[in-house]
Amino acid sequence: MSPLSGLSTNQSDIISALASGLPRTPARFRTEIGLLFLTASLIGFTIIQPLHAFSGPYLASPIFSYEIDGSITILLIALFSIGGLLIVSGRKPFGPVHSQQSLSGFLIIAATALFGFVLAPYILLPVSAEGIPFYVSTTILSIADTAVAIIGIVVLTYSIQSPKGKILLWLGAIVGVAIAIAFDSQNLRLFPYYPGIIQRIIFSLQAIETGLFATSFLALWVRVSRNSYPLLDTHPVS
Repeated sequence: MSPLSGLSTNQSDIISALASGLPRTPARFRTEIGLLFLTASLIGFTIIQPLHAFSGPYLASPIFSYEIDGSITILLIALFSIGGLLIVSGRKPFGPVHSQQSLSGFLIIAATALFGFVLAPYILLPVSAEGIPFYVSTTILSIADTAVAIIGIVVLTYSIQSPKGKILLWLGAIVGVAIAIAFDSQNLRLFPYYPGIIQRIIFSLQAIETGLFATSFLALWVRVSRNSYPLLDTHPVS
């Protein structure tokens, strides 16, 4: 069985009933706060993405100034990172499956960020030296890095999501990968670059991806805070 396979609706209802009335432990509280941080970060990205796409003469023009926009982006990334850490630190009451998957998801996200910001140049240069055009290797690695990071976001809370929450996660993942392919594939030079307005629209559609993820995390926060989430294992990890 796949590690991402979930419980049926009936199983979720049964285990929800067994789990009702559990005390709000510090670990559970960290999970709740982590979900709020993740939601706030993704809502922020959902708002600023279309504004970046249409706010100036260039794609991804600053909304206010480069300094202010950079500060906002750093703040949203920090909120997401802290939220992920809180999810990992509060994972034990939710059973061994979530404990393993949440840690794996966070490490995947962190690894892709490290790769994109630090390691990518050290891989691209040797690859280009082997005769593969730089724009080809850059495009492929960019799409792959995005896809892997999105998988990490999905895995982070997948095992404790409701069936509808899992659907939202997968829809967000599909939209995110599709946008990455549609936008980055222009660099392969297989077809002319899109007109400016089309590029802006594609760029702004990332708000759909982050909005879907934000909705899934917010819905999960509501269920956890109400003590009505489907624990995969009623015995917390010690």
